Amino acid sequence: MSYRSSNNGNHHAKLLCLAVLSLSVVSAVWVVGFKIYRKVIFNIECSGHLKRASDANTPEKARPELDKAITFLEARRLTTGYTSILYQTPNEDIGFWYTNLVDARKELDRIIHNRESTQLEESNVLMKLRETLIDHGETLRVTAPPGISVYPQNTSLLLQFVISFAIGILAFIGMTHFTGNGGRYRGSKPRITLIEVLIVGCTIFIIAAIAIAGAAG
Repeated sequence: MSYRSSNNGNHHAKLLCLAVLSLSVVSAVWVVGFKIYRKVIFNIECSGHLKRASDANTPEKARPELDKAITFLEARRLTTGYTSILYQTPNEDIGFWYTNLVDARKELDRIIHNRESTQLEESNVLMKLRETLIDHGETLRVTAPPGISVYPQNTSLLLQFVISFAIGILAFIGMTHFTGNGGRYRGSKPRITLIEVLIVGCTIFIIAAIAIAGAAG
């Protein structure tokens, strides 16, 4: 009788661990999907217009493209702060990048409204604009702080992914403990109990929740 009830308990514990593992996987996949979605939106609404502005051959063509990108940044409040998670680096300074874009737009406005501007002046302004908008490394890409597409959720998304991964590992350990040779059989004493697994998982979750609250503040 005790052996049968023990098997039933193992079965329920294994199902619970499987449920926790599934939720952890869903949470981690959601983080990845959310980052991809925000990256696509940022490319469409901002970096795509910055690229078109850099490709424009006249100030009149570059100005509206640059304006669309700046309008998107201002609507999303992507005008100040750092995209850093652990420490701040110059290339993660949103404020510096944003003010460069605004200054470039002012320069375009100046050259557009100056009827006496020469072709050479326009070419110099467009060249300066391309240097502002494009990084000339091994491959040409639009200049933007890394991780800006998910700002200001950079830290919270990373923590959520790490938490999901950690809890998923704990749930997997718990599930394997109640399956196969690691299971709880008659006359054997388990090395790890489900309660211990859940306590560790909940502790990690609480610590991470406090860290997220601190990052959000």
